[in-house]
Amino acid sequence: MHKLATLLVSTLILIACSGVVTAAEIIVQPGGSIQSAVSSASSGDVIIVKSGTYTENIRITTTPNLIIRSESGRPEDTIITAKSSVTSVFYTEVNNTTISGFKITGVESSSAAGAYLVRCSNCTITNNDLSDNSLGYI
Repeated sequence: MHKLATLLVSTLILIACSGVVTAAEIIVQPGGSIQSAVSSASSGDVIIVKSGTYTENIRITTTPNLIIRSESGRPEDTIITAKSSVTSVFYTEVNNTTISGFKITGVESSSAAGAYLVRCSNCTITNNDLSDNSLGYI
């Protein structure tokens, strides 16, 4: 009887622990794609971007609860320039997104911005340099 109780308790603990999921850290190296990291991320993940210059427009439209931050935390170290100057560098339409530690530049359209937030809540744009854009953020 003692062995059966031990087996039952062990099985219940295993079942309870198997439902626990931890957030992943996704590292983007220079030459890599921030958009690819965003596209492969799951809710709760942290995307860490290494210092360097990246040329892309990033759309965050399906995965909430993401943190996208530069590794150094210093905007002058991690620069994102718009690949298309008429499209926002960061376009976000999901809740609980954090974007931090970047120099975001190169948007020349009045209908786009360095960081564009639409239909989302609890988003944080912090410690960024949003310069040389028609609009910093909307």
